[in-house]
Amino acid sequence: MSQALLLLAALLVAPLAVASAADAACGAILCLAGEMKSSGGGDECRPYLTRYFQIEVKHHGDFSPSRTARKRLDFLEQCPSGESDTRQQVNDRYGMRQGL
Repeated sequence: MSQALLLLAALLVAPLAVASAADAACGAILCLAGEMKSSGGGDECRPYLTRYFQIEVKHHGDFSPSRTARKRLDFLEQCPSGESDTRQQVNDRYGMRQGL
């Protein structure tokens, strides 16, 4: 878990602009994992959470929770250093949620 904390610290001191999909995915994993443990990252997490929750798939014009969860997991899998268990737990919890 210390690697995750170091990565989170690096992301929090980096500029708020999200530079790449991999950075955004790693940031989203860390921020959402923090939310799951009631220790969210505050305003520093906003760009990462916004990017994650902007991923929404519609089917016949209606929000599709299962398709959205698959697309969001695809996004999270762009993080090369994320643990697959954490990635899956995050997406299981937040993947089907509509909006922030």
